[in-house]
Amino acid sequence: MNILFITDRIPYPPHDGGSLRTYNIIKQLATRHTVTLVALIHSAAEIENVPVLEALGVQIVPMLRATRPNHTHWQKARLHFSSMPHFLVQRPLPEDFHKRIAQLRDGQNFDVVHLDYALTAPCAASVADLPIVLTQHNVQSQIPYRYVMAQPLLRRLMHWRDILNYVKWRHVEIRWSRSADVVVAVSDLEADYYRQRLPGIPVQVVPNGVDVASFGDLEQHPEPATLLFTGGMNWHPNADAMSYFCREIYPTIKAERPDTQLLIVGRDPTPKVQSLANPGVTVTGRVPDIRPYFSRATVCVVPLRAGAGTRLKILEAFAARVPVVSTSLGCEGLRVQDSQHLLVADSPQEFAQQTIRLLNDADLRVQLTEAGYQVTRSVYDYPVLVEALESALELAIRRKHECHV
Repeated sequence: MNILFITDRIPYPPHDGGSLRTYNIIKQLATRHTVTLVALIHSAAEIENVPVLEALGVQIVPMLRATRPNHTHWQKARLHFSSMPHFLVQRPLPEDFHKRIAQLRDGQNFDVVHLDYALTAPCAASVADLPIVLTQHNVQSQIPYRYVMAQPLLRRLMHWRDILNYVKWRHVEIRWSRSADVVVAVSDLEADYYRQRLPGIPVQVVPNGVDVASFGDLEQHPEPATLLFTGGMNWHPNADAMSYFCREIYPTIKAERPDTQLLIVGRDPTPKVQSLANPGVTVTGRVPDIRPYFSRATVCVVPLRAGAGTRLKILEAFAARVPVVSTSLGCEGLRVQDSQHLLVADSPQEFAQQTIRLLNDADLRVQLTEAGYQVTRSVYDYPVLVEALESALELAIRRKHECHV
């Protein structure tokens, strides 16, 4: 297939869940198909990473998004009055986007278009005559909704911006999805959400994955009682998870295991996350390679209270053979079972006790890591997942062809 792949960034370096998925999907597709990547970049600095993707055999077409100022009171108010989510109000498509896509198509006959994530859905108008697959990395509206619902009842109205963002996303994520011939979700749970709201449009599942081979030579050197949390620390669900953990869970763990250390590893920590650092908590910021931190970890903690999609941090821990304690929401959508692949705990006290249990039980850690590794290798390795995406692309081609017969 000759695939036009449109993303909202150049997915390198792959330091967060979205870029990890996109980079590895493109890497696998490029070994079997012709891939042209149109990247709607946020800054010219991203162009520095073009050669890495070109080395995979991918043609890269970076397009810088337009930016709109957000300094005056009116400019800030416009974000709330608009029916569009904040991000797209501030960063619309490039003014010459439609013209450049037309020029690109003059030189190539694309078989199918892959729109990666909801923020690329407005691009569909420029390629409406081609088969379109839209990958929804999550149910975006669930992120602000779950964050609000995690707050005490009397404080929820204080988060009116999140409520407003939830309403906007709930509207546009479905409206945009109707422009696709096939919608891809990352879990069975989220696929059901889209199927209920998109009658007549096939919804297929291509889970988030992990490059298992990249962890194959990782040597385990766990430090005593070392907890690990990974992820982009400017992403609100991650920042909230660590604030919650350090405030309501970690003191209980430290009381029973004073030797415990917590590593918070991920790019762009917010000031609130940075303030969590103390002799028992290390906040690293961006690191060149996440694997050495998995090598040091005794337990990976995933105390998420908000978010959507599925958590790559859990799959990476499985691939690195590090046991996991997670909330129900943290492991939502993954084909895992409590006490077989990981431990699940939702209250602060239960989460603390399950973490202490793993720190104290080496046999249980081995049992969980082996089961987690096996499910990751058989279900979530990228060479396996790309076959499911190819099926979705082929289905879109057939559907578009049938419409024109």
